[in-house]
Amino acid sequence: MDKKVRLCILLIMFLVTSTLPGCWDKVEINERAFITAVGIDVYQPSKDEEKVKGELGMEAKDKYTITYVFPNIEAVGKGGQGQPRFIVASVGMTPYETTRGLRTRLHQVLFFQHMKVLVIGEDVAKDSTMLKEMLDSVERNNEINRKVNVLVAKGKAEDILNVQSQFEPDIGLYISSISEASEGSARFNPLPLGELLKSLHGNKRTLMPRVVPGKNDLKVAGSAVIKNYQLIGWLGELENRGAMFLKNKVKADTVVVIDYDNKVVIPYVITESETKQTGTIEDGKIKLKYDIKMEGDLSQYKMDTSEDVMDDKFLRGVEKQVEEAVKMQLDNTVKKIQKEFKVDVIDAGEYFSKYKPHIWNTVKDDWENIFPDIEIEVTVDSKIRRIGLIK
Repeated sequence: MDKKVRLCILLIMFLVTSTLPGCWDKVEINERAFITAVGIDVYQPSKDEEKVKGELGMEAKDKYTITYVFPNIEAVGKGGQGQPRFIVASVGMTPYETTRGLRTRLHQVLFFQHMKVLVIGEDVAKDSTMLKEMLDSVERNNEINRKVNVLVAKGKAEDILNVQSQFEPDIGLYISSISEASEGSARFNPLPLGELLKSLHGNKRTLMPRVVPGKNDLKVAGSAVIKNYQLIGWLGELENRGAMFLKNKVKADTVVVIDYDNKVVIPYVITESETKQTGTIEDGKIKLKYDIKMEGDLSQYKMDTSEDVMDDKFLRGVEKQVEEAVKMQLDNTVKKIQKEFKVDVIDAGEYFSKYKPHIWNTVKDDWENIFPDIEIEVTVDSKIRRIGLIK
């Protein structure tokens, strides 16, 4: 290709590109509000708001208060100034309208693709209609990632998002970091949005992690028991660990037992755990047995006692104490789930449908009523593998 042809091609390309429009709809980074956390509560108007609406003949139709958290871009990085995050709230009749209403008051464009956490207020979780409506709105929003962590607040979601954490200024990143570090504990079970929607669409029941506000921090432990899109009760952190044992999801945790003779508290650190299920039907009665085997370390022991921590008899005694403590907690969890809540959040039905179809086919149409009366037996076998001492 000679020089004249190349020159003509370059000239044409220049003329074409110079007449094309630029990125007319681009938004600069400092013009975006990168939402990291969202909290949804039931709207509670003040007495003054109700009075004004009454004088104007207006009905108090607003249902939701939605709180949004996003970082202050100008404060990020070295030498940044100003508060590290912004917290804004909006009210409306529907989640979609509430978010759209905020857009009329905020000079920045809401950007949800970096959202980390969705916190649902206790009052919203207790109202099946509102919970369905809220989840439907979230599911239809293609900007929200399905890996967003979803939690239920003990109280109001806005109280969670307003916590001034001493560890991380952005509350969304703070809660997300706790969820990502959950492998060291079975006291709660992280629940991404995608898994939540799958559970509720499928069997309409699940366990959602509970978050409780503190003064300068918050605690993620325990769970909200959801049945038919409604919060029906709570599991404490040890009860939640029991449910995780039954679901074979315990990777690590600590079981504390007490040596009353020597007045010593002994922490047993679980390093491995496996749960196997065996389902049978005898004389028309469905039975489900859970065999739990775990290994762990003896992480500390008071040194000025009469016991020799290296003694095999002593170690077998501690193992037995651990087994009894875990079994008691599991029995309490099973009783609460079966008799108080009457909901299969331990996925017993899933086990029968996969591995005992001949039993499942006879009970699947009435499993919700049958589950509270099935016979559940739990056995625990623990082993101490390391004592952490050099003699």
